[in-house]
Amino acid sequence: MKRDLVAQARETRLAAEHWIRIMAENRELKEAGRLWI
Repeated sequence: MKRDLVAQARETRLAAEHWIRIMAENRELKEAGRLWI
């Protein structure tokens, strides 16, 4: 039971880091697009 919670927490953290990375890239793309316009 406890091991399942640890595994779930690890997966959740990895997913959060993945989304943060995607959102950061999207923000950079929007800023770059604004410079090009």
